[in-house]
Amino acid sequence: MFYLDFVRQFATEDNDEMEQLHCEFTFKPTSDLENLQFHEFYFDVEGDVEDFYRNIESLQEFQIPISMTPLNLNIFQEET
Repeated sequence: MFYLDFVRQFATEDNDEMEQLHCEFTFKPTSDLENLQFHEFYFDVEGDVEDFYRNIESLQEFQIPISMTPLNLNIFQEET
C-alpha cells in the first residue's frame, strides 16, 4: 500500500506529553506511486506556514496521490 500521512504534533493541556494527530490516506500501489517517498517538517524550512504549504503542495510526492481516490482514510491520535 501507499500511505499519505498528514501529522500535527501538539502538547497536552498540562504540557507533560506530546501527542500526534494523524490523517492517513491509503492508496492502491501503482507504478506512479512506487518510488515516491518524502518527509518534510515545518520547523526545518524557512518562511511562514503558508510558504511551507505552498512548497508541499507543489511537490510531485503530493501532486500524484492527491489526484487519486484513496482506498481508506484513517484518523487517529497517539502519544509520542
